[in-house]
Parts: sequence; C-alpha cells; structure tokens
Amino acid sequence: MTAQVQQQRQLGALYAYKASVAFNQQEWAKGARLLEQAFSQVEDDPAPDALMWLIAAGDAWLSAGQSGASVQAYSRAHKFAVGRITAEPGNLHWQRDLSVIEERVGDTLRAQGNLAGALERYQASMEIRRALVETDPANCGWQHDLSISEVRIGEILNAQGDSNSALQCYQAALAIREWLVQAEPATEEWQQAFCAIGELMGETLTELGDARGALQYYDTALALRRRLAQLLSTDLKRQRAVAVLEERIGDLLNALGDLRSALKSYEASLAIRQRVAASSPTEPYLQAELSVIEDCIGDTLSAQGDLAGALRHYQTSGAIRQRLVQLDPTNARWRADLAVSYVNLGRTNVPGTPPSQRRVYLTYAMQVADALQKEGKLEEDEKALPGLIRQMLQELPQSP
Repeated sequence: MTAQVQQQRQLGALYAYKASVAFNQQEWAKGARLLEQAFSQVEDDPAPDALMWLIAAGDAWLSAGQSGASVQAYSRAHKFAVGRITAEPGNLHWQRDLSVIEERVGDTLRAQGNLAGALERYQASMEIRRALVETDPANCGWQHDLSISEVRIGEILNAQGDSNSALQCYQAALAIREWLVQAEPATEEWQQAFCAIGELMGETLTELGDARGALQYYDTALALRRRLAQLLSTDLKRQRAVAVLEERIGDLLNALGDLRSALKSYEASLAIRQRVAASSPTEPYLQAELSVIEDCIGDTLSAQGDLAGALRHYQTSGAIRQRLVQLDPTNARWRADLAVSYVNLGRTNVPGTPPSQRRVYLTYAMQVADALQKEGKLEEDEKALPGLIRQMLQELPQSP
C-alpha cells in the first residue's frame, strides 16, 4: 500500500467517523454527504468498508426523506459493485454487497409506491443470494440474507393482493430460519428472526381467515419470545414483544368464541404492559397501548356478562386517554380513542346506573367525534362513529 493510498483511506475513515457523529444527532442528510465524501476518497482503491459507506449513505438519504438522493447513492454503489465483480468474479464479498444494494433499491422503490419495480429488485437480490448459498450452504449469514429476500418478496405480493403466494414465501423463510435456530441455537439474532417470521405467518393467516392456523404460529413464537424475555428481563422491547403476541392471541381466541382463554391472554398482556409503562412513564405510546388492552379486557368481560368488571376497565382506559389528550390536544388518534372510551362507558348498562350518567358519557363522545369529523380527522372506519353515537343517545331511556 502506497503512502498516498494510506492517506486516502485515513481521510475516508475520518469522514465516516464524522458521519457517525451526525447520525447520532439524527442529522441524516449531513451524515449521508459525509459518507459519500468518504467513499470518494477511496473509490479508485477501495478500503474494505468503502462500499458499505455508500450503501449507508443511501440509507441515510432515505431516513432524511430524500428518496431521489437515496436512489442515486445506491445506483452509484451498484455500478461500483458490478465493476468490482467484473474485475474479481470469484470475490463472493462483492456478490453479497451487490445483493444488499439490490435490496436497498427495492426498499426505496417500495417507499415510493413502485411495487412492481421493488419486486424486480428484490428478485434480483434473491437470485444472487441463492447462488451464494449454493456455494456454501452452511453459511448462516447468507442463509439469513436469503430468508430476508423471501420476506421482502412476500410482503410485496401481499400488498398486491396475492396473499397465498406471499404465504409460500413466508413459509420458505420460516424453513430457513428454523434451520438457523437449529444450526446455532445460542445465536439470539436467529431466534428473533424466527419469531418475526412466525408472527408474519400468523398475521397473513389471520388475513386469510385461518384463525386456528394463525394461532399455531403465534403460540410457537410466543414460547420463544418468553424465553428471550426471561434471558434479559430488563429489556423492555422484549417484554413488549411478549405483550403484543399475548394480545394478538387473545384477539384470535375471542374471534373463535373462547372468551375464557382470550381473557387469560389479555390479562397476561395487561400485566406486562403495566410493568413496561411504569418503567417508562414518559413514553405516551406505551400508555396508549395500555389503554387498548384495558378495552380488550372490558369488551371480553362485557361479552361474558360481567358488566361491572367491564366498566372498571373502561374507566381505567378512559382515564389514561384523558391524560394523553391533555398532554397533546392536537393528537387525532388519542382524541378518537377517547371518544371510544366515552362510548364504552355510555353503553355499559350496569344495573342501578341511571340513564342520565350514561347520557353524559355519550354526549362527551358525540362532542369529540363531531369535532374530529368537522376537522376531517376521522379515519375511514371511524366516519360512521358520530351517527352511531347519536343513535345510541336516541335509544337511551329517559331518566325517571
């Protein structure tokens, strides 16, 4: 290595370091420009990490919301990688990098709404990764890359309305990740990946109306999520992942009419969400999630005829949502959720509760819903809410 090449590599590394500082401050565009400068320093005689600098620059441009600049960075990386592969056809490192570039371009096209273009790029990435796996089937990293391609293609197919073909892709990814867990059982990354694809299988089967099939995948993922959470009990992200699965399982059990089992799942989710929310009291989204699971329990108890129990959970949910709206009165999602809480409180007819008290709640609900409707902030599935509340008010008996 000549002194000039060494100097260029050191300068490239300096730019890359400055980029990392910018990223820590969430200055995505600044960091992207620095990484492009880093690559330019070593483009003629690249350092080992040079191409990844350019790929990371594309990622940063995407984070900055500049998809055009992102595509330019990826295209530059693509051209460079193809040139290196032509010069060194036996260098599998460049092949793997090219597969990453194809995937990133696919991600960008997908974000732009170009699903057909994204699918083409994902398929190109998968072809490279299949070839790499054929050269070394025991390479766990390459196997995992291939599973990611299967997932990406499945997601596009699902978005295009072909859920059955998407499911086939997810099943292929599941088989790979199951092999990874068996090959390296101590690697938590593979366990997390296996959980993720199991959850995706569950979501897809739920969309296809196969609740029992979805439950099987969710149950398998839940068992592993619980083990991962136990390994690091202070990791709130892992705890929350268990809570999310418990809630999804509760939803499916509810749909299947197994209210008792659904309630157990919801209560398990509630216990976790309470701990997580208490550990991060300044995170509003955790409070919002807590209010949702309170509603789920309230709905299930109501369906079982325990109106007093349901009311207690609706009251807790409503109190959380009142605090959230006070925190940010402009948040339309929280305001709509608060309207739902008022509806739940108004429709729950606990024996001995005067109609006037229920009318107060429904009136509050109508005021919130009407305001959201006037502002054009009701979601499509919420637009009927003001009319439904008015109907409930009309049907409510007058106080004696």
